[in-house]
Amino acid sequence: MKERTLEYYIERHMQGTITPQERAELLRLLEDPAGDEQLNGIMNEQLDQWQQSGLLFEEVSKRIQQALLTKIATEASPVRPRTSVRILKRQYWLAACLIALLGLGFYFYRKTVNKPLLTAVHTPKDIQAPAVNRAAITLSDGRRIFLDSAGNGQLAQQGNTALIKLANGQIAYQGTDKNLSKQMQYNTLTNPRGSKVIDMQLADGSHVWLNAGSSITFPVAFAGDARKVALKGEGYFEIAKVLISGAPASGRAHEGKRLPFIVEANGITTEVLGTHFNVNAYEDEPETKVTLLEGQVRVMHNTQSIMLKPGQQGIASASALSLQPSADLAQVMAWKSGYFYLDNAPFEEVMRQLSAWYDITVAYPSGVPKVELFGKMGRDLSLIEVLQNFKEAGIQWKLDGRKLIIQK
Repeated sequence: MKERTLEYYIERHMQGTITPQERAELLRLLEDPAGDEQLNGIMNEQLDQWQQSGLLFEEVSKRIQQALLTKIATEASPVRPRTSVRILKRQYWLAACLIALLGLGFYFYRKTVNKPLLTAVHTPKDIQAPAVNRAAITLSDGRRIFLDSAGNGQLAQQGNTALIKLANGQIAYQGTDKNLSKQMQYNTLTNPRGSKVIDMQLADGSHVWLNAGSSITFPVAFAGDARKVALKGEGYFEIAKVLISGAPASGRAHEGKRLPFIVEANGITTEVLGTHFNVNAYEDEPETKVTLLEGQVRVMHNTQSIMLKPGQQGIASASALSLQPSADLAQVMAWKSGYFYLDNAPFEEVMRQLSAWYDITVAYPSGVPKVELFGKMGRDLSLIEVLQNFKEAGIQWKLDGRKLIIQK
């Protein structure tokens, strides 16, 4: 792991997340003469920021400095030889003042026309990873069922199909018989931003997982010569093999013609017979990506069409459809596996993932940093824990409520 810097430990202290071991290392670095240049740089940066913000902190700073010096004088025994008295360097108590001012919530006076306004300086409030699922299903009659507050068991009956919430939290559509319905009713499963991944079993036995900030519209029971759904955001599909007659395919492939399963997303059509694949079709992504893990799919966009084999990816932009012959499956499936995969991922793409997962907005007032990220991080980390890793790569950030500001 990259060596921790003085700025890293000061930031940890300011945010209240520093461990006892890290605090000891912070004190060691502050006392090390080799760190004077870095400490001066941090101090100058903070002083510049305070000056630009209009804060008057001289009097408060002096009081803290005097308190620190008094404490040192009190702790120094008068009977000890002079050579044993430890002198606190200027850089050390300046850093102590900096940490006290920023991390412990001291107050500053802001310049005003009338009278000073007492303003508290707070560390940013952390944003935790989604702990619950906040998905909801909109039924064909317009009713909405919020799944986090719904009990287990049958939630609704629509025609011959029952909507069930299983004990493990999974949603399942179960028909009273195995035949495909002739009545078309549509439901929409919406998994909002800042919500855990939700998985659902459709009436034909197919399984769908939805990432945060995604939705899927589908028939309560499939009918006709194809099974069609519409996706927004990102979903992973494991499609059941169903014969045209409606009976599940239990034997060899030639025993009957299979009923195609079609996913519509961002103007892209993905047609499958029975397979495992991932569709990334967020509206804020510049491209829509279909990645095949098992089986075979056909991807269509405008007048273009390509067939995918396992491990391949179809990439559709506004005007073109291309084939990526060797997709990074670990990166594609990271969201379903519970982590952020950073290797070779564009910085803006990673930020969009964080935006959907933590339900935040991201701004780049100085432009998008040109950095390369590597490794992976668990999606159970808090936002600040994730951002600390980015700071080690030289990325500066500021969290203002649910707005993340990336600074070069």
